[in-house]
Parts: sequence; C-alpha cells; structure tokens
Amino acid sequence: TREPYYKDEGKRWKNPSLSDDQFWRYNAKDSVCCLEALGPILQDINTIGNQAVYRRHVDVIEPLTFMQYRGIKIDAEGIQREKEKQERLLVDLGVQLQEEVGKVAAAHGLTGYTLNPNSPQQLKDYFYVLKGLRQHTKKGVVTTDEKALKQIAAAGHIEATLILQHRKASKLVGTYLDMDLDADGRFRGALNPVGTKSGRFSSSKTIMGTGGNMQNQPDVMKKFMVADDGYVFLVMDLEQAENRLVAYLAPDTRMIHAFETGIDIHSLTASLILHKPIEEVSREKGSSPLGNGEQSERDWGKRCNHALNYGMGQQQFSVVYEISVQEATVLRAEYLSAYPGVVDYWAWVQAQLRKDRTLTNPLGRKRRFLDRMGDELFKEAYSHIPQSTVADIINSRGLLPIWQEKSLFKPFILTNQEHDSLWIQAPLDLGWSEIAGRVNVILGWIEQPLEWRGREFTIPMGVKVGRTVGGAKEAHKQAGRVTAEGLEAAYKVSVEGQ
Repeated sequence: TREPYYKDEGKRWKNPSLSDDQFWRYNAKDSVCCLEALGPILQDINTIGNQAVYRRHVDVIEPLTFMQYRGIKIDAEGIQREKEKQERLLVDLGVQLQEEVGKVAAAHGLTGYTLNPNSPQQLKDYFYVLKGLRQHTKKGVVTTDEKALKQIAAAGHIEATLILQHRKASKLVGTYLDMDLDADGRFRGALNPVGTKSGRFSSSKTIMGTGGNMQNQPDVMKKFMVADDGYVFLVMDLEQAENRLVAYLAPDTRMIHAFETGIDIHSLTASLILHKPIEEVSREKGSSPLGNGEQSERDWGKRCNHALNYGMGQQQFSVVYEISVQEATVLRAEYLSAYPGVVDYWAWVQAQLRKDRTLTNPLGRKRRFLDRMGDELFKEAYSHIPQSTVADIINSRGLLPIWQEKSLFKPFILTNQEHDSLWIQAPLDLGWSEIAGRVNVILGWIEQPLEWRGREFTIPMGVKVGRTVGGAKEAHKQAGRVTAEGLEAAYKVSVEGQ
C-alpha cells in the first residue's frame, strides 16, 4: 500500500503516553490497510494459480477458531505428579554431574569445584580450560550451546550428556509441566493457518499468554490430555506420510516396493545401511552401539529415513543424533546408495527451481521460491512438496469436510490438528457401530489416491482410540476399514493401560 508507515504506534500503546483513542486509530489503520492490500494480493494469487489454496486457508479459520476456543481437558493431578518426578530427576542429575566434575577437578588439584549447568561461562571454563577440549564456535564466538554439547557428548564426555539430560528435564518442567492453563483448567493455544510457507499451521500461546503450542506437545504431556466426560479420543494420523511421498516423488523403486508390499521401511533401511538381513535387524533398545548406545538397530533406520531425504549433511546429522562425523558420513553414504532415487529427486527439484522457481504439489499448491540459489534454498525446496502435501491432505480432505458436513459429524468434536494427524472426540453413547461408520467416511476422504507423473498411490491413515491422547491404542482394520469391534477392543486396552 501507499499508506504512511504507522506500525510503531501499536508498540507505543504499551507506554501510557498513547491514549485509547490513538490505539483505536492504530487498529483501524491495520484493518484498512489489510483491505487495501487484498486486491493486489488476489491478483498475485490468480497469476500463480493458487485460488483454491487461498480458499482452503480462508475456510479453515472457522474450525481452527473453534478448536483453540474449546481447548483440551487436562489431568492437573497427573501433571503435578509428573512434575515432582522430573524435579527429583533434576536433583539426581545434578548430583551425578557434580560427582563427575569433582573427579576431573580433583585430578587438577582443585577441591570444592562446582559447575552450574545453566551458566555458559562456567561451561566454557570447565570444558575448554579445565579439560582443555577443542573450542566450539558459532559465528566466530566460543559457545557451549546444545550443538556444541552434543558434539562433546558424542566424543565420550559424560558431563555433557548429563547437562543435556538436565536441560531436557528442566525444559519439560518449565515449558510444559509448569504451563499456565486457563481458569477452567483446559489447555489452549493459538493456531495460525498461515504460519508457515508450506501450508502447515503454526501454533503458540494464546493472546492471554496461557497454554502453548498445540501441535508440538511432548508425549509425556499427551498422557494428561483427557477426553471430555462421556467422550473418547480418536487420534487419526497419516502413516509414514512424508516418507511415502518421497518414495513416489523420487521415484525410488526400492522404497515403493517396501510400502506396497508391507515391508517395514525402517527395518529395511537399517538392514541396508548396516549390511545385514532384514529379519536380523533388532528392535531391542540398546542393540546398536551407535550414538549413546540406547537405540535399537531399527531406530537408526528410522532416523536416517526422517533426516536424510531432505539433504541433511553429515555435519548436521552428527550433531542432531550425537554421533561422530565419521559415523554420520558413512550412514549418509550408505543411505543414498541404498535409495538412489532420493538423489534423483534432489536433481529434479533443483532443475524446477532453475526453470521457473516454482514447485507444485500433487494437490495443486504452487510455491515460488525467491531466495538466493544455493544449498539452503534447495534443502527447503526438497521438503516442500512432501510437507505441503501432508498439510493439504489433512486439511482439505479431513478437517474441512468434517467441519462442513455437520449433519453427519455433529456428534464429533474436532479437537486438534497436529500436522499429519487429527484429534477428534466421539461420544460413547453414540455406539461403536455409529462411530466406526463415521470414521470410515473420513478414511474414504483421506485415502483418495494421489497422482504423480502418471502413477497413482495412496497414503493410509491409522486410527487410535483412547481416554487420553497419549494412551490411545491402534484399532486394527479389516480390508482397510475400522470395525466397531476393533474400536471397542482398542479402547478397552487403552483404559486398562491407564
């Protein structure tokens, strides 16, 4: 727009010098400028061919508003018990850390030496001066941030491992278990339908500062997210959606064969990168010596599948998964050798960007990439089609039709959207048969075939049932659909496990 700059007026309102009348004028300018900008924006939308995408984003505002307004019931007593447990863990980790630090200090003739795990300066002095380790830097500045600590831990220094565990537990308490709930005891967040460039929603605290990110809660918190009285949670999520999309986008024949014949993709990847028969790949925790030794062999297949499809390099892989750069280099090379289609997909994406800077996903969403050509842009582009496709499937084939088909889904309560999943509450007095019938309607919408370069494929959706989100159990399907018996059996297992 050609309107004079005014945005600082809103910031000044926090200072008592700005009157209510001036603040209302600021709000009015915001509204007028949005309306004034709409015409040119719609022209751009029409030029690129994203009219349907724009319409979907407008339409989801209603159900998102409903979900964030209604919120989720929380087991406050359970959270308090978990908080006390984590606080005890913090004490134990602190004791272990001081014991390890004391041993090192004693070897240098120091007594009474203590280390504050939250003090960057003390950590620098301990690791880089007292222990004499190689300094890690970030933009030329010496650091002991999470990345640095992971690299130090990967080199075998247990103090760094204990500090990372301490920080994790501290964040769990401070960010989640100590979260401010609303006065009615419910958890809420603000859902933003245009929070990302890929079409994914973003989420944050409410405008009142309560709650938090509704789409990124740790598993421990989901155990305390409880269905309302008389209701049951249906947690419906796309199965290995991004991995499947990469398989068909690439295309990679080995990946596609695994998905179409029911081979577990994570076990297959583990067998390929570890050079052992798939039937010998272990799922037992601690069966792999890689990293901290706590993962199974299958876990490393899963980690490679999640990390390496979008161009992650060995340096970043080593930091994220706390292994040496040499180990990361070998795993990455083995992965790309096992799935050569992934490299072909990267080359195709780069060619499209150089052609017209535009990528289009299987559901017609177009995105024009305007940043400087290079590795960072390419990595963002590699992930765009899979991630945007998942978002569009969940929203256009699940969230919107459930909200709009009120005659059929009025008994259901839309509760949350978590990128590749929907949380729905169903009334138990509706009966398992009626619940199953409606769930199968949703599965029919979601599992419609996608088409890419002349090949059709489907992303299946799993259904879990439970009294809590975290305790929901998988309902086994028959011929691709749920049954009343399957839902009821899964619910009973979930209740018994509470």
